[in-house]
Amino acid sequence: MDPLAMISTALASIKGAGDITKSLLNLKSSVDNIELREHLINLREALIDSKDQILEIRDILQEKDTKIKELEDRLERDEELTYNSSYGLYESKEDGRIIRYCMKCHAEGIYIPVKEEEHMFTCMRCNQRYSRPEYQHQTSANCDYDMFGL
Repeated sequence: MDPLAMISTALASIKGAGDITKSLLNLKSSVDNIELREHLINLREALIDSKDQILEIRDILQEKDTKIKELEDRLERDEELTYNSSYGLYESKEDGRIIRYCMKCHAEGIYIPVKEEEHMFTCMRCNQRYSRPEYQHQTSANCDYDMFGL
C-alpha cells in the first residue's frame, strides 16, 4: 500500500477515535466518574499528538517524493548531455544545433544555455566564462615576434 494512502487511513481512524472520545466526554449521563473522564481526556490528547506526528510524516514523505522526482528529472536530463572537454561545457543536440550549458550552473541542477561570443562562451546566469581553444591557437599563431627582435 502507498505510504501516503496508509497515512490517510491512519488519520481517518484517529479522527474517528477522537470524535468518539469527544462525544464520550460530552455525555451528561449519571456516570460522573472523574477517573474515567481523566482517562478519556488523556486518550484524546494522545490521539491529537498522534495525528500531528502523522501529519509531519506525511509532509516529510511529500518533500522526499518531490526531491526524488527532481533528481530523477535531472538524471534523465543529464543522460542527454555529453561533456566537451575542449570547452569545459556540457552539450546537447536540439534541432540539429549544439546547445552548451554552464558547468557551474549544471552542478546546481540548472540548465541555462551559455551565450556564444566571438572568443568565448558566457553563462548569462552566473557570468562564468569559458574560453574557446580554437581562438587561443589563432591568436598565439598571429603573435608579432618582431617586437622582441626575434
